[in-house]
Amino acid sequence: MDKMSSAGLNAGKKNAYTAIKVDPDEDYCTPGAFELERLFWKGCPKYTHVNEVWPNLYIGDEKTALDRYSLEKAGFTHILNAAHGQRNVDTGPEYYHDMTVEYHGVEADDLPTFKLSQFFYSASKFIDNALQDERSK
Repeated sequence: MDKMSSAGLNAGKKNAYTAIKVDPDEDYCTPGAFELERLFWKGCPKYTHVNEVWPNLYIGDEKTALDRYSLEKAGFTHILNAAHGQRNVDTGPEYYHDMTVEYHGVEADDLPTFKLSQFFYSASKFIDNALQDERSK
């Protein structure tokens, strides 16, 4: 086969448009690029204040973060606040002091020029540590 042919160029490359099953023991498949793009442009079917975006990983808004009763009732064990700070969603660990949750705050400004990447490592480490325990949410 000619290495310059389209078949030769694509040999050995994964198709980014297909769903991938990361864990053979799980039912969940990571959506492919086409499905992610479709979701991006169309959005989710219905707006809710909190959505599961990965098994046991949820994203919520300010209303969710401030509703301690619902967080506890739903069994959340970890909270990562990407809008931490007095000018944002001012919760912090003291807000959840009587709950059994671990808290990590990122004091970020909601501006296109803000360098959010400085918080990627600490936030991803917090999420990864939480997901190590299958009971975490």
